[in-house]
Amino acid sequence: MPRKAKPAAVPAIDPKLIAAADELGQVRAGLEPLKSRERAAMDVLLAAGTDVIEGRGYIVKVSTSTRMTLDTTAARKALGAVWVAANTSPSSVRSLKATPRHDVINAALTKLAA
Repeated sequence: MPRKAKPAAVPAIDPKLIAAADELGQVRAGLEPLKSRERAAMDVLLAAGTDVIEGRGYIVKVSTSTRMTLDTTAARKALGAVWVAANTSPSSVRSLKATPRHDVINAALTKLAA
């Protein structure tokens, strides 16, 4: 499926949109260090090899489940692309990507350097 062309950035005029865009970017930027801490804590807990770990404020229960995945390449070869297409349900998903504005960052760095 061909990718859609990226839409051109439209400057927000509504102050609520400007604030919401900045809030989303700041929240997502702040989540990354927390995700790293989460991964590190999970690694320690999983390495313990026990099902229940009691902390002072939290109890962590480790559970194992099975996730089934389909090798679509193999399915296309075995069943044919027509069958796969007929048995595939598309769904619309909306995503938001927040990226830093480099012009604002560069202006801030220039002020700091002055």
